[in-house]
Amino acid sequence: MGRFFVPPLPARSGAAESAYRELCDQAEARTGEVARDRRIETLECRHSGRDYLLQVGQPDACTGRTVAAIFQLGRSTYTVHHVGEHPGDTPEPVVFQQSEVYSTTEFHVDADLPAAAAPGAIVGNGVAPASGAGAR
Repeated sequence: MGRFFVPPLPARSGAAESAYRELCDQAEARTGEVARDRRIETLECRHSGRDYLLQVGQPDACTGRTVAAIFQLGRSTYTVHHVGEHPGDTPEPVVFQQSEVYSTTEFHVDADLPAAAAPGAIVGNGVAPASGAGAR
């Protein structure tokens, strides 16, 4: 688990938090669902008949574009957002349904983040464990 950031912005910056909020708003507008309070770092999924591991800050194997953020919306929808080619670009997010997602991992809990923004890691079907069981 890494520390939370939004590429290409520096971690722990007001600009990163602002960019994250804007991407979250875009995800909610695109899906019509409310984003959960999770800071997802990786998403293992199946897309177009192939398995992928998508990670914030790394190139997406499908598109070659850098993953900027991953959101879970409601119980069963995920969006993957990419860094635009030019400053100010906001490419449309890729939308995944729970049936396409194998697992997620969240960013490292950071004492500097608000409590609601810094949950622990989960694995499996994207449903947070009720207690410490199953969390890394």
